[in-house]
Amino acid sequence: NQIGRGTQTALALTGQGFDTGMTVSILPFPAGVRIESVTVNSSTNATVVVNVASTARQGGRGIKVITSGGQT
Repeated sequence: NQIGRGTQTALALTGQGFDTGMTVSILPFPAGVRIESVTVNSSTNATVVVNVASTARQGGRGIKVITSGGQT
């Protein structure tokens, strides 16, 4: 997904093993990009709301998910 600076958007994540204890972070340079909320819809689907500041550095980023069991 492409998110413009100065916006907030919800991203749908699909995978395996999502749980309510998981953590989500932005990589490799998170400055100006903040995870607002994480909602686990099922073990294979989650919604992450991301806020991108108008001053955030441009460029691609990744989302790292670590489950409560330590899976990345």
